[in-house]
Amino acid sequence: MRDLPTSFTTDEILSGFALGLLRDAAIDLDGLSYRRVHAYDAHSDDTALHASGDYRLWWGSIQYRAGMTTLNAFGRAASAAGTIQMRINGSLATSASATSTWSLQADISTGYSEGDILPIELVTSGNTTKTSNRFVLGVYASPVAMPTAYPGVPTFSTSYTPALLNQLLSTCHWLYDRITAVPYVPHIAQIMRPATHKAQTIILYSGGIPRFHTQDELHIEIWQNLLPNPGEYIQVLVDGSVVYTGSTQPPGGTAAYDLALPLTHTLGTTVPVVVRAVVTATPTPYTLINSRYTIRTVGTIARTTPYPAATPPAAFPENGSIAHATAVSQLNAIATMLTNVKSRIDGRPELWNRIRAFRRRFAIDERQNTKLAKMYVPRRARQGDRLVVHGKGVGIQWGSFKLAEKEGEIDYDDYTFSDSESLTDGEAIETKTVWFDQFRGLVPGAWYTLSGDCYFASEFLY
Repeated sequence: MRDLPTSFTTDEILSGFALGLLRDAAIDLDGLSYRRVHAYDAHSDDTALHASGDYRLWWGSIQYRAGMTTLNAFGRAASAAGTIQMRINGSLATSASATSTWSLQADISTGYSEGDILPIELVTSGNTTKTSNRFVLGVYASPVAMPTAYPGVPTFSTSYTPALLNQLLSTCHWLYDRITAVPYVPHIAQIMRPATHKAQTIILYSGGIPRFHTQDELHIEIWQNLLPNPGEYIQVLVDGSVVYTGSTQPPGGTAAYDLALPLTHTLGTTVPVVVRAVVTATPTPYTLINSRYTIRTVGTIARTTPYPAATPPAAFPENGSIAHATAVSQLNAIATMLTNVKSRIDGRPELWNRIRAFRRRFAIDERQNTKLAKMYVPRRARQGDRLVVHGKGVGIQWGSFKLAEKEGEIDYDDYTFSDSESLTDGEAIETKTVWFDQFRGLVPGAWYTLSGDCYFASEFLY
């Protein structure tokens, strides 16, 4: 959190530096009230399409916060039968029929304490259809409760008393706390994920893409290592419609995609997003195995129509004086900025009144969870100051990335980062809080990856 002044008193000279800290806070809060978000991670090909039988559809965790009352999950289904169950701590909490659009709500208002990690599983029951598809679009808890009431902002007119200035200061503190109450959740990235050696279409990634504020573009970063297949390209679908088809790539090379695709669905809603690989031809004779895909991010961005950031008042002089009317005008302008931040938070409950669950790696059983440990990993670009993780043998890696080679072929589960640190014990499950500044070079904006068996992770502003 940016530095804020100490409480104002009647025994001090009102300094431009202290008022400047309030102005800086208003600028920070205005920017923080807009948030780029990653898609809700749902599935890879291995965890969305199944033959008949019951299986794990989704698993993850959430950290309980005082005031939470409901755990929610929603999604879509096709050719589905039976029900979808939600289990919390291994116990059945609720279930719903696997209809074309389904949702689940479980009461979590009692039985939990502040900071508890709640393991969540969504599983199918009574699935008898071999061609059934089920997609999870989101899992989250609500509401987000604050321990104190919003202080509101004062109106400055004939004077700027300590009481009025302290009210403005309290509002800055409250808004910082309100914004950081909704953590950033690392998403499940894919590192050198094999595609297919057959002429077929496979899902590389599917999830739910929410849209808030003026976010008008879907941002996707993908790298392809195209080893054998002479006919292969990627496609992106939003809400069932193809919005991007890449060019067919020759075998043996690489391709990089930094896609910005238009989003038009209603603000505040979530729709399916799917990234898939289409293979139209395979090599003859067959030599190497499938191409590899690295997916770093699938999320939203406001690029064509930027976020409507506020224009702050002029800076307060740190040495000198300004007219009374000017000071009043600038203080009221700060108050207006803070009021607009509060209104922006209240106006987007789909973003600010929900805490999304952390999705564990794409795996339907423990065998897959172990086998795919280095292929599906929690990853994000640092934005906050503090990271909370829960799991066994969890580590953090950042810096330069190097793949190993095996007999001339890229080995997708053998790579290293230039920097790494262990976070939790390797023999027992534990919760650990770390501050990013203790890791040299892991500056804001730098990407980091979490290794090990990570049950939960969330990043906080402070």
